[in-house]
Amino acid sequence: MKSEFDKTWEAVISYFAKNNISIKTLEKASGIIAAEVQTFQKGWIDCGKAGFGAKFLDPASGVFNVFVREVSDGTCDIQVNAIFSIEKLDTFNNRSAGRVSCNSTGEFEAGLLQYVYEYASR
Repeated sequence: MKSEFDKTWEAVISYFAKNNISIKTLEKASGIIAAEVQTFQKGWIDCGKAGFGAKFLDPASGVFNVFVREVSDGTCDIQVNAIFSIEKLDTFNNRSAGRVSCNSTGEFEAGLLQYVYEYASR
């Protein structure tokens, strides 16, 4: 991405704030931003089907790790990792069947990168 590190860093933080995503770790020197969220757009995840005798319980949760590093003068590399999970209920026994991993649809990652690109272009 053709953007200075500080502007890119600021854009990622702005995106999290705009989307009410709580930042847990902010380490500018190493370029790491870690965040967690309990409420987000359903389009961000695909948990598949719970299966016979089971259902998913809201809310799902998301953990995001964003790495920003300067590649060369005026150019940054951004890596976005998103991990989602949701509680599964065994409806036959009315008890938890544990947390299940969900797949990212890529919508969160694409939205973040688009926002950073537009923010940095100002």
